[in-house]
Amino acid sequence: MEKLENGGKCSLYDAIQLMHKIFESQRIFGELAIQLLRPMDMDLFEYIVFNICFKMVKMGKSAEQMFTFIDESCDGAITEDEFVNGVREDLGLWLTDTDLVTVFQKVDLDGTGMLDKKEFM
Repeated sequence: MEKLENGGKCSLYDAIQLMHKIFESQRIFGELAIQLLRPMDMDLFEYIVFNICFKMVKMGKSAEQMFTFIDESCDGAITEDEFVNGVREDLGLWLTDTDLVTVFQKVDLDGTGMLDKKEFM
């Protein structure tokens, strides 16, 4: 591997993937490192949504397909637990439960504690 004395450029996704490899056996530290990768001009909500959307694209899944994938109970709505578990486990993203709950609550526009397909999209 070539040493880059003055730094270098890579995509945010590539940097996140590198954190997964470095902290493979210490996920909590990986989650913290990934939070530090957030660009300064991007708020936390945008950063988390970016991670989710980018992972969906990498998996070749549309938002509708991801909704169905995360809706484990197949009832047409995603609970907070389904969202957190789906993003962390099914998508394999290293985001903290607290951050994912914050995103869930911001996206839950009607405040029902459930995301319907429209809110998820």
